[in-house]
Amino acid sequence: MPTKTLHRPLLPDALSRPIYLFWTLLLPQALLLFLNLRAWDLVHEELETGQVRKAVTLFVFQLVLLAAGSLALVVLQSRKRPVGALVCLAMLLSHIGYLWAATAWMGELLPPSVTVWMLPETQFLYHQFGLVMPALFYAGLRLACFRPRVHIAADVSATMLVLVSVPVSWFLGLHIFGSMFRSVDVPVVLTILFFTGSTVVLLVAFLRLLLFAYTALSKLKGGWFILPLAAGIAAPIGGLILNHAIPFPYDFQSHMIYGLTLLNGAALLLPFRKDSPWSTAVWMLRSATYSFTLYFFIVFLPFLPLSLLAMLAMGAGFLILAPTLLFVIHTRKLLDEGRVLAARLGRGQALALFALCLAIMPGTYVLRAKMDRHALMSAIDTVYSPDYSVTRTPLNRSAVQRSLKRLQKMKAGIYVPFLSEVYNEIVFAGMVLPDHKMEHLHKVLFGAELEPEQGGSDMLSEFFGTSRGRSWRQPTRTRLPERKVDLTSTEVTPDPEDQDTTSCWVTLRMQNQGGAASEFVTDIQLPDEVLVSGYWLDVEGERVPGRLFERKSAMWVYHMIRDSTRRDPGLLVYRPDGTLRLSVYPFNRGQTRETAIRFTFPGGQAPTIRIGDRAIALAATPAELSARPVHVQDDAIQRLVLSSAAARDLPAMRRTPYFHFVVDRSLGAKTADLDVAATIRKVAAAHPAIATCQVTFANYETRDLGETPFPLDELDRRLADAGPLPLRGGFWVDRAIKSALLAHGKRRPSPGERPDGPVFVVLRAPDTAELRDDDTASLAQRVPDAVHVYTLRPDGAYDRRSLDDQPDCRVSTISPPPEVVVVATDDAIAACRADRGGVI
Repeated sequence: MPTKTLHRPLLPDALSRPIYLFWTLLLPQALLLFLNLRAWDLVHEELETGQVRKAVTLFVFQLVLLAAGSLALVVLQSRKRPVGALVCLAMLLSHIGYLWAATAWMGELLPPSVTVWMLPETQFLYHQFGLVMPALFYAGLRLACFRPRVHIAADVSATMLVLVSVPVSWFLGLHIFGSMFRSVDVPVVLTILFFTGSTVVLLVAFLRLLLFAYTALSKLKGGWFILPLAAGIAAPIGGLILNHAIPFPYDFQSHMIYGLTLLNGAALLLPFRKDSPWSTAVWMLRSATYSFTLYFFIVFLPFLPLSLLAMLAMGAGFLILAPTLLFVIHTRKLLDEGRVLAARLGRGQALALFALCLAIMPGTYVLRAKMDRHALMSAIDTVYSPDYSVTRTPLNRSAVQRSLKRLQKMKAGIYVPFLSEVYNEIVFAGMVLPDHKMEHLHKVLFGAELEPEQGGSDMLSEFFGTSRGRSWRQPTRTRLPERKVDLTSTEVTPDPEDQDTTSCWVTLRMQNQGGAASEFVTDIQLPDEVLVSGYWLDVEGERVPGRLFERKSAMWVYHMIRDSTRRDPGLLVYRPDGTLRLSVYPFNRGQTRETAIRFTFPGGQAPTIRIGDRAIALAATPAELSARPVHVQDDAIQRLVLSSAAARDLPAMRRTPYFHFVVDRSLGAKTADLDVAATIRKVAAAHPAIATCQVTFANYETRDLGETPFPLDELDRRLADAGPLPLRGGFWVDRAIKSALLAHGKRRPSPGERPDGPVFVVLRAPDTAELRDDDTASLAQRVPDAVHVYTLRPDGAYDRRSLDDQPDCRVSTISPPPEVVVVATDDAIAACRADRGGVI
């Protein structure tokens, strides 16, 4: 037969080299074995004997695949033989068998107790298909490229006949045979073999016809344009349009994804000429966009066996086959043109250029993820570990918002293969913020509520832009135990230490009023001078002493015990607001248990703590109170502890008050018509006894008009010189107040100058909410005569709130500050309330 009637090789001979067994079989199988071993570590304690046997069988199956693939690679490499049809056929059959076993046994291998929150079935199944399909695809592609000694027309006709006959056979099998022989019980194995075999035949025929089309069109004058146009633009855009109606397997609706699809298609459409000076640049551009093609191919590869079913269901197979079509054409062009460049530049330089270009998009993704992590950590530090001496905080706000949205999606259980794992590991590294902290963070930095996640999204689309978002992985939830345990009684038992300190045990008796396995949780408020020095919990009649742990570790251990076992944990945690949280678990129905906390405080004091809504005095009798101040020296820090009796015996004074105005510069103040100077003068005119002021513009940052209070007649000049703070974020009032309190505590009056104290007045836009913190009361003790914060109302009255946890109220005027006892050393000045005492 003349050679012109025979077709040329459909793929380069390089793809038949044994090294491709390593990339498509050994490496993915090794990664899958690692992932399955991790899954085994999660589930093996929950499996019964029969389930363990099947799991071991699956592991042995994987080891056999790895051993057979390694042997084939070594033998073929040593004999310098290509990967032949028999090897490819064996790969097909063996890997299909593995997938059948993994899918059929999945329900038994994954206990519900594990899949609920640690290992979803969908993720496990995707790992199996995603890492086995590369070997199946390579074997199918190699089988599709066999070279029979027949005329090209006959070969193409036979291939097209197969493409038609397979769907016809499905139709006959599902409709005609099913209606005529309903009573015939067809073995399940035969049904699986029929559908699996026909799907493989269909895919091989599709790939073969695709390669025929590429070879034929590449010889035509305009062929270099037709197939890349179809594979690079028409098919992907058509698939995205179909994805808009059928978001399978993920929702990829994003303007940026459409844009990158067009860019990738344009790169494939650029002409490549051997003698052109632009040939290297064209090939490098195709190499740079190849990672986009490769990712979508890998994402859709596990669903490739479903393409036949999908094509029968409203043509959805087009969506699944479009990435495969693009991958085959893109890969073939890179190989063909790469051989030309390798001859010109050298094989090593061509490979180096390809690797460099291929890493551009993944490198950009990783770099952006690292930027997101840095921005998120900076935002968390700004809000939850702020440096109040720093007034301006440079933040990448767009990266913070992107990170919060992705953290929200991750908590909702949204998962995209590979990219989710990479992004979560880089940005979050196991960290999960509670919902209320995420919402507070968003309010502080962006001045708005964090919108709830609507039905899920995927991180790929979020990385490239916004998307509607849907996901096939459901969020996981942990059911918390009941909390119907009441505190029935408390008992204080003195436990004296020495003359400078006093200790006592407070025993709590708790009774469960609800169902079994209930939990007791309460908050304990402590004065500054009271410390916890001991703890025990009654466990089956034995007083088990508490141990000291780092906070996060202790909470993790407690929750793991509470949610996973029936051991008896108790947890006592210092919270950021200075309170304690006590948790005890479990309580059986009607059960009474005891726990006790040892408190230590300076001798001669009468501190009162609050456990829930109960006030408990720790001193035994008023006769034990002492009027003697207690001085404590701790390295460079001096503390003076004054009881209320000691404070009453010392001279007191009312420090000179000055107004400290906190002006709203949040996002919500954009539409407010607030004349700051006129409003301040109006407030000052109603209180002529106060002649000086300080002004702080505030959102999540602050800007002060000078370092010290200034006369009111300098207000206009100060406002003109300083300029306002940009309008953005939320109105974080307490941050500005804390900064002012700390700054005031560091100032010392000049010789002969009377000490002063701030009176806080908040000028808020009408539609803005004040963002407050939980720990303002403890910090306010540094300036104890700054008792209240007054928020000016539109009617001229004030909403007054207390900095020491007193109830809010509405007042018509500003009250004078209380008297304080002022104490000075060489380099510091401090005060405490004359009617209360405290720690200075």
